[in-house]
Amino acid sequence: RIRVANDGLVPVQLLGRHWCIRNADGSVHAEVPKGSPGVVGQTPLLQPGQAFEYSSGTTFQTKGGSVEGSFQMVRLDDGRCFDAAVGRFECLPPVDNT
Repeated sequence: RIRVANDGLVPVQLLGRHWCIRNADGSVHAEVPKGSPGVVGQTPLLQPGQAFEYSSGTTFQTKGGSVEGSFQMVRLDDGRCFDAAVGRFECLPPVDNT
């Protein structure tokens, strides 16, 4: 699950996203271009203190990998756009306990 929270003081709206998806060996598996519209078909409006959660997934050519990127946002008080960076996070394969 991915959680986007508005920790600021003004309402914002998520307009787009950019993701760089890497295999465990560091090679680029896929890239979602900057400005790709919304997330899961939505462009959520977030009041201060609000959050939006959604589920997403990907496949890798190796056992696991990583994802990093950004969300393109707009402040609703003055219309200024900004990128909200998303630091690299690891995606691990499920553990087989059988």
